[in-house]
Amino acid sequence: MRRAEKIFRQHDVAPDVTSSALYRQLVQDWVWTQSRPTVAASLQRWGRTEPHFEGFSRPADVVDAIDAGNHQRKDTLLLALLRLTQAGEPLASQTVLHAMLPGLAGLAARTTPKLPTSEPDRAEATRQLVVEEFLEVAAEFPVLRRRQRVASNLLLDTVKRVTSHIRQAVPRPFDPTPLYTDVAPEQDRDVYRAVRAQADGGTPSLVDGIDPDADLLTVLTWAVSEGVVTTADAQMLADVYVPITPDGWGFDHVAESVGASRAAVKMRCSRAVAKLSAAARAGATQC
Repeated sequence: MRRAEKIFRQHDVAPDVTSSALYRQLVQDWVWTQSRPTVAASLQRWGRTEPHFEGFSRPADVVDAIDAGNHQRKDTLLLALLRLTQAGEPLASQTVLHAMLPGLAGLAARTTPKLPTSEPDRAEATRQLVVEEFLEVAAEFPVLRRRQRVASNLLLDTVKRVTSHIRQAVPRPFDPTPLYTDVAPEQDRDVYRAVRAQADGGTPSLVDGIDPDADLLTVLTWAVSEGVVTTADAQMLADVYVPITPDGWGFDHVAESVGASRAAVKMRCSRAVAKLSAAARAGATQC
């Protein structure tokens, strides 16, 4: 069993997570959530507006269905969770976060070395930052426009925000308490989003450049912004090489989702990797 699967896919007994206070709280609250008396009623309410949730009795069933589903099934369930999240359902926000935690944990681990050495606990600070930025991405994700490869798009958007934040400031602590309450947040989310969009110019920050320690998602974000590869090729590389869920995607999953042979997917990935390598070498030469 992979470590991410061991930590984030035990729905009934919380694993002993000693390395991270944030992960420990998230998995403990996740297990507690499964036994809450109001959970079954919440899932039934979801099913009235999102038929894809009919037959599920607790959030763990939704996460298991995402892990076990094919590409289309994953996208359908994630989009439904995002719609509920943006409608103000805290339980949906908690569920989509837990579904994505294996990929987010990998992103946090790869990002930790980029934090300033003055940060007292860089690993935990990075975990907090990644989770916080992911929740912002989920709250603003354009569910009507981006309906395919939702998991990889969520991760790519998160890495844009994380990279931009690391360049600008020290990460802010993340308080996951609102995820575990039925009380709506006090702030007006619509007003907040409007102000945030105005401050950001309505456009997400992109990666300024790459270095030898850059992770794949950072490289792909930079490559798309520089026109080195297309967005479609970047998404394919992310689907193949970045494990979004415990079982990952891989060549076979991507080939099935795009209706191509495994050999064709490998060839397309090879060509995209060659473009990335040439661009990276050219950038290093210029430096």
